[in-house]
Amino acid sequence: MEDLGENTTVLSTLRSLNSFISQRVEGGSGLDMSTSAPGSLQLQYEKNMQLEERAQQIRSKSYLIQVEREKMQMELSHKRARVELERAANTSARNYEREVDRNQELLARIRQFQEREAAAEEKMREQLECHRLCKQNLDATNQQLRELEDDLATARERISSLKGRVSEMQLSAMDQKVQVKRLESEKQELKEQLDLQQRKCQEANQKIQELQVSQEEKADQEQKIKERDGMRAILGSYDSELTQAEYSAQLTQRMWEAEDMVQKVHAHSSEMEAQLSQALEDLGVQKQRADTLEMELKMLRAQTSSTETSFPFCKEEVDALRLKVEELESERSRLEQEKQALEMQMERLTLQPSQCQHSYPAQSSHGQHSYPAQSSHGQHSYPARSSHAQLSHPARASTPILLGPANASTPILLRPAMANTPILLGPANASTPILLGPAMANTSILLSLAMGDYNQSRTKVLHMSLNPTSMARQRQREDHDRLQGECERLRGLVHALERGGPIPADLEAASSLPSSKEVAELRKQVESAELKNQRLKEVFQTKIQEFRKVCYTLTGYQIDVTTESQYRLTSQYAEHQSDCLIFKATGPSGSKMQLLETEFSRSVPELIELHLLQQDSIPAFLSALTIELFSRQTSI
Repeated sequence: MEDLGENTTVLSTLRSLNSFISQRVEGGSGLDMSTSAPGSLQLQYEKNMQLEERAQQIRSKSYLIQVEREKMQMELSHKRARVELERAANTSARNYEREVDRNQELLARIRQFQEREAAAEEKMREQLECHRLCKQNLDATNQQLRELEDDLATARERISSLKGRVSEMQLSAMDQKVQVKRLESEKQELKEQLDLQQRKCQEANQKIQELQVSQEEKADQEQKIKERDGMRAILGSYDSELTQAEYSAQLTQRMWEAEDMVQKVHAHSSEMEAQLSQALEDLGVQKQRADTLEMELKMLRAQTSSTETSFPFCKEEVDALRLKVEELESERSRLEQEKQALEMQMERLTLQPSQCQHSYPAQSSHGQHSYPAQSSHGQHSYPARSSHAQLSHPARASTPILLGPANASTPILLRPAMANTPILLGPANASTPILLGPAMANTSILLSLAMGDYNQSRTKVLHMSLNPTSMARQRQREDHDRLQGECERLRGLVHALERGGPIPADLEAASSLPSSKEVAELRKQVESAELKNQRLKEVFQTKIQEFRKVCYTLTGYQIDVTTESQYRLTSQYAEHQSDCLIFKATGPSGSKMQLLETEFSRSVPELIELHLLQQDSIPAFLSALTIELFSRQTSI
């Protein structure tokens, strides 16, 4: 653009110069013509020649200027071209260097990509192997999950049944508590009666001591008793002559009192028998319930031991039932002890009326021998009566067989020879203790010895440091604590499983189930494996379909698997859909194929004879069959 501007400037300058010269020439010629016509031509010619020379010089100068300018422009353009060429060379060099660097980077990337591809292929193989292992693990995990679900279902059913049993057992336990409270109240009453009898026993012991003091006096009185017995034998002859109405009023009153006492003793004995029978019945019922609870506890233990490895269910109710059974066992042992005590009292009470019946007739006969004899003797003579009174009253005062009112505080002593070993029994009434003989004393001593009683003043008990009983109790307590802890853990596990939330970490170790995190991870792995499996199936299916289409397009045969190791080939040019060939793999890993007979194979016996039997070439047979079918369709 600059060259064009300069060229236009030069041309415009030349044009202005030519126009100026032409104007001067025209003006001068006009003046000369007016002055002198002949000499003006020469001058004009010279001037024209000068002007032409000048114009030629100007033209040459302008041409030179133009040439110089063109030269300068050429130089400038050459410089510009050289600069541009240098720039282009620099840029091309830089681009070449960049391309070289880029090619090196690309080569490095290609190597990296090749390495990555190899690593990816290795990872792909590893992932395929992991996929296979995950599939196996998935199948095993699904099997375990199904087993766990079955175990959970059975455990829930057992828990529901156990809850029903626990509710029933709780009701029975409540009934047993009521019965235990009633038995405890009865026990309290019996304890109060026992305390009363113990107080009476102490009083009787004091009286026994007094009687032991009076033993010496009784020894002196025995002689008098013998004399009285002699007098009683003498007076026995008068008994047949006397009637019942002739007895004294005092003897009759004492006989009535004795009969009342015997009736009261019988009534108390019957009442104690009724209480004992009721206690025995209650004890039998409690024992039956305890046995049933023990059987149920054994069944629960068996169920617990059988299902402990598969699914641990709630044991707190079982533990509570075990505690209740233990309490009932202790209550049963306590009731058995009370039963033994009641049986002892019952035996003593059964012995009491018989001994009273043996003692009271003796006393009545004693009265019959004394008082009628006294009255009959009084009919004969006063001195005899006074002597009888002197014999009878001291004897009556000194004899240990005494009768008194039932409400008096005088003790009834049975058999003076038994006074050295008195045994306290149940009360005939509120204030009359009864003393029995040495046979019952021996029985009570044997029972007390059997119950572990001993004389602390003469006997010392040594406790072993390694006591089997204490060791057994320690083991029982440890087992109880362990079972209680297991029951609490299993109860927490059952609650967690019922809620469907996460299982606590401390309960995961107590059970055979996996943790919630492991289950979640396994589920995620299963889901990812299923997705991968589904994608692989889709990819395999598409690839298989593509491969089948390619095989069908290239070979002209559609291959289908009918059964195991049997393949059906249908030609692309078959006339009917039923025209097919069936091959069976007979060799190891399908190395040999055998053509099975079909309707379509019967139609081409020549090809079978030639290619299969003679040439032993299945591809040649299939290609020949394809050509023949194709020729049939094209010829038609």
